[in-house]
Amino acid sequence: MRHGSAVQDRILDTAARLFYAHGVRAVGVDRVIAEAGVAKASLYAHFGSKNELVVAYLRRQADLVHQGLRHVEGEAETGPARVAALFDHAAAACGQPGYQGCHFLNAAAEHLDPDSGAAEVLAEHRAFVLAYLERNVQGSTRAERAEVARIILTLYDGAKVASMDEGSAAFARVKPVAVSMAGE
Repeated sequence: MRHGSAVQDRILDTAARLFYAHGVRAVGVDRVIAEAGVAKASLYAHFGSKNELVVAYLRRQADLVHQGLRHVEGEAETGPARVAALFDHAAAACGQPGYQGCHFLNAAAEHLDPDSGAAEVLAEHRAFVLAYLERNVQGSTRAERAEVARIILTLYDGAKVASMDEGSAAFARVKPVAVSMAGE
């Protein structure tokens, strides 16, 4: 993950907090600059537009998730254990103060412009998670592994949505199914 100037980081930190708590569409640049304590010119100098700020927010979140999954892939010994770790990580996030669900599903639910950079980041992130799952499930053919991975991703997405009401219990409920499907 690339680190910018202190002002750029402050703007992005503030935007991330606000976008996650209130939604991308509900938060305007005026609120971001007011809460970040920066001039409007600073926001536009670093990000160019609100869309670019949203892209930076989603890219940073994706980078964090991807780093975590790469770490798990290096630590867990089996594919099913790596699939379990994906669910465990998400379940742990439910217990964090201010938990508002999945950054990516929340943004996707806001029907962002499909031609925006934000939609591209969402698609790239989904492809990354799907590829992670494909590498960590058993199957006799690539097509079979891809289908199992898509089913597990659907379980994972459903648990993320259900976690808004049920917390980590949503992940605990589907994790054994996902791990079993992965090959254990």
